[in-house]
Parts: sequence; structure tokens; C-alpha cells
Amino acid sequence: GSTNATGTKELRYIAVGSHAGQSIDMVMTFVGHGQSATYTSGETSHSSCGQTGSASDTSKQWDEGKCGDPSLCSNGLGRMRLYEGTYVTTEISFQETGTNTLVSLPGFYLSVYDLNWPDKGPRKEMVTFRNAVQVITNVGNTYLNTTEIATGTDGLFDYFVEPIKRGPEVPNVNFEPGRESWATLDRTQMDAIVTARYPAGTSSVVVDWEFGGPWDGRKAGSVWFGGASPLLNGCENG
Repeated sequence: GSTNATGTKELRYIAVGSHAGQSIDMVMTFVGHGQSATYTSGETSHSSCGQTGSASDTSKQWDEGKCGDPSLCSNGLGRMRLYEGTYVTTEISFQETGTNTLVSLPGFYLSVYDLNWPDKGPRKEMVTFRNAVQVITNVGNTYLNTTEIATGTDGLFDYFVEPIKRGPEVPNVNFEPGRESWATLDRTQMDAIVTARYPAGTSSVVVDWEFGGPWDGRKAGSVWFGGASPLLNGCENG
């Protein structure tokens, strides 16, 4: 991670794509839970993480050790790693490479892979896409449930997505071949993917990530995120 010109800590993925001839960086920052607000160290009203399973934890201060570890995976997929009983809200923005200038996109997809509710332990992995147009899951999917929440803006909704059935761990996927790996996904792995669609003019999106259960700093899990997914027509095999 690094600190930008405004003093906000960020994770910047360099030159992830281009639009209208302009190279684009994807920049992730931690913001207040459920808000689009710049995180400032020590400001409890904009805390970036908390222990959802611990009523005694009232400070709600940012703590990298207990909260999140977003890190880049191969071929453009990122990983969000959380401990049990924690949540974090991130803002993902698109900026001209090497600057803080936002880029308005003609539309955008954000996909989350490997949402899980394993048999062992209480960890349920959940995600909320804010101000999206639509969410897409596998045809006939009975593993993930989507709750649509009106935002007050016509055509935009918050979508809360969670597994509704306990089950075995979703089998690990080797994404090193990039999109070519999508052709190898089985039904269980496909059912654990959700893709959100955002409207034209999008320059940033806000996402809530939550791993349920009581706080446990010894146990953590990961979900993966990227742009397009095999749920989209034309992308099934990479």
C-alpha cells in the first residue's frame, strides 16, 4: 500500500486497463462501514473495521491486524482476506494512471468469487454492492441469496449477497492461467460467484465485506474479486 496526496492510505493496481486511450489504475481505500467517506486515522465516526461478534469492542478503530488484507493475485484477480467476526468497507475507484484524477467509465462489472459458508466453524462470507444496477448469479443457483435494497436513486440498489446453506468448502481454484481457468469451474464453484453491474458514468464503487461469527484472530478466510466473470455471456470460457 501507499499514501496518496491527500494523506489517505491506498492500494493501487497499476494500468489495469484503458479507456479512450487513457491508461487506468484501480485504487482501493478503506472507508467507514456502509459509507463512502475518506478514512482518517483515529476518527471513530469513520471507522474502517470492527469486530461484529464482540459487543465489548466499542472503539471500532482501524486495525490492519484484525481487519483486512487486500492483495493482488495473478492475472488481475485481487484477494480480500478477513478474520472471522470482522467487516470492512472499501471504495474502489478508477483513476488516470499515476494521478488522483477519476475516470468516468461507460459501465463496469465487479465479480466476487468463492463466497462460502463451510460446515466447520461459523464463518459466513457476505458482500454488499452499493449503488449497483443489477447482480447476476449462476442460473438455477440455490446457494447464494440476494437481498435488493432501494437506495432512493431511480434504478440503483444496494445488493446484499450471502450463502444460505452450509456446505463443504468451495473447492480451491487455480487462477494462474487467467480467464482460461474459468472453463474448469464446476457447478459448486460457479454457484459461489456473484457479478454486479454498475451504470454508465461509474468512476468509483463502494463494497462492504463481512465474515460472520464471533471474533477469532486465529481464523481467516479469503474471497477473490475481479471485473468480468464466466457468468456473463461471451465470457464463459475466458
